[in-house]
Amino acid sequence: MAWRVPHVLFLGIALCAGKEDVAVPHFKWGQTKEKVFVTVAVRNLNQSSINVHFTADHLVFECSDSNGKVYALDLELDQDIAPSLCRWEQLSRKERWGESVLMTLTKIFPAAWPALVQDPKIYRQVMDRDWSRDDDKLETAEDSFFDEHAEYLPQLTTETDLERSMWLPGVEAVAVLARHHACVQCGVADSTFAAAAKKLAASRAKEASFLVFAMDLRSHSARPLVRRLGLRCPESPRDCRYLAFSRHGGLMPALLRGRHEEAALLRSLELLARPQFFEVTPEEVWEKRARNRSLVVLQSTATAQEKQAAHLQRTKLDVGIAAPSAAFGFQGRALAFRAGEDEARHFEGSPEEFPLWLLNTSVPCLADVRDFADDEPYEDLGLPIAKLFLQGGELDGVARGVVHQLCGRFFGRAAFTVRNASLGSSDWRQHGVPGHFPAFAVAMSTAYNTSRFAFLGIPKNQTEDFWTGPARQLLTEFVEAVLRGELSPSRMSEAPDQDEPQPGSVQKLVGRRCRQVVEESSTEALIEGFDEWRRDHADRSRRLDLLAPLLLPHNITVYRLDFGQNECPPDVLRSISAGYSGYFFVHANAKRSGRKLRRMGKLDPDFEQVLHFIQKHSHANLRASELLASLESAMASEQASLPTWVVFVSILVGAVPVLLWIRG
Repeated sequence: MAWRVPHVLFLGIALCAGKEDVAVPHFKWGQTKEKVFVTVAVRNLNQSSINVHFTADHLVFECSDSNGKVYALDLELDQDIAPSLCRWEQLSRKERWGESVLMTLTKIFPAAWPALVQDPKIYRQVMDRDWSRDDDKLETAEDSFFDEHAEYLPQLTTETDLERSMWLPGVEAVAVLARHHACVQCGVADSTFAAAAKKLAASRAKEASFLVFAMDLRSHSARPLVRRLGLRCPESPRDCRYLAFSRHGGLMPALLRGRHEEAALLRSLELLARPQFFEVTPEEVWEKRARNRSLVVLQSTATAQEKQAAHLQRTKLDVGIAAPSAAFGFQGRALAFRAGEDEARHFEGSPEEFPLWLLNTSVPCLADVRDFADDEPYEDLGLPIAKLFLQGGELDGVARGVVHQLCGRFFGRAAFTVRNASLGSSDWRQHGVPGHFPAFAVAMSTAYNTSRFAFLGIPKNQTEDFWTGPARQLLTEFVEAVLRGELSPSRMSEAPDQDEPQPGSVQKLVGRRCRQVVEESSTEALIEGFDEWRRDHADRSRRLDLLAPLLLPHNITVYRLDFGQNECPPDVLRSISAGYSGYFFVHANAKRSGRKLRRMGKLDPDFEQVLHFIQKHSHANLRASELLASLESAMASEQASLPTWVVFVSILVGAVPVLLWIRG
């Protein structure tokens, strides 16, 4: 930073000249895993004179005392910090050397520093250790990873080394494992990279089209490059990335996903080994196109910025170079043959829009997604994802054709995929899809907790007439409404019962009707929330069935809510722990009367406790003891009417979960 040089020169000149008008103050330091604490002490400190600056690798402090004497400190830190997260404050307690100022530094990498500054000897007469702020359990760790794999994974230390490697003859790419031992989330991915490097070293020829290196992020010589790339510890293993550099990308790396499987990483490295750009003619376009990869064609006059943008997507796209011709029909700077589309897409935007256009063309139109690996490109895309759920029915083809048309219409605004609903129900249930297929929904991202929207306009007994008729327009309007933020997110929900419930029976409450029942029920209501894994499922279900008609004369409706299949809005009714039963009481017209939902504090209560809970909150004149006696009488009568072998089997079936629960 330009402002730092005068401080360094001023301090250095004053000390070398032996002047006493600028002095180095006493200071001490301590650290935790994520913070460094530096306390500077100056006697008779002039508070208004304090000036503190933080940069990535320096801490600069200036002040004066009441007599005008200047104190200055410029520390070249041993490791990098995050300047925007650093703070300073004047402490009320005096230190041995005077009034104190505490500076709290946030480390870039959460690990112990072996020293505060690169050359501690300079400050040995004025620097102490602050044991009161030190984490005594924190130890400086050695990392043997680089020595263990040095034979086939050489270290890269400087920006110059990297650029020299990129420009070696025949080298298409340089893959780099950037490692810090504190980034424990990436330990497995680091080991996978080393294993792949070892296999490559044993199998390939000496003249390789791509090179692999490791970079120790703790190294002082690597710090400028680490800083320039903005490297940090990922929050989770899914966020770990390897870096791929090329002469066309410069110091802007393509990111390769960290892998736990060696074979998957080797496939990515094989893509790097291919020539990044190849010449292509109009006649060769169809031969060069891969089924599941898009082909982008740049003009032979492509700029360095355009080639750099193509480099960033090199593992997802094939990139050809062609001379402008009437046969290609360039309408802009580039064209793309996107996987899943027959017509070429032309780029006619600004240079700033080109990287995003490439990213959008990198994913196929309406690709089949089967597992987490297939989902990965959509994480990088950052767009809402429309999902067509199919189950191998007669209407799959026509439904796919309709949604394929939407894919082209919403290019750059949403991605479209096909999911096999037969492979598992968790995905479509989370979207609130009722369970008849084909079905359609939109998720705002690939994140687990993202907002989801189910299209509920598909008839339960759908026909081909629906898909060839109104489906396209209805789905278009639905996607537009989602993108404009006009719809409320869907919740996991079963389909509601179509038949009118019998009076005195337990009604099924589903996710999409939670708000209506809790806020607008015309009667008081008891809701039993559960999942089928509760240990007393059969007995508790039967008791609720017998309780419902007993509560009918008191105008109390009984609902059963399966949390394994349904999700209520969290501001309406929160879920309970899996394997338990919970009970909720709903007041009549609760929203209008301003009365809140009541929840029993205890899970798995017996029915005597449930009835006292109802008595406490209900406006009805009921007695819990009388209702309990009636319930037990009904249970006894039902048991007496069953054959002996049925009772015996019921006891056994009910006992098995109990025994398993005790053993667990």
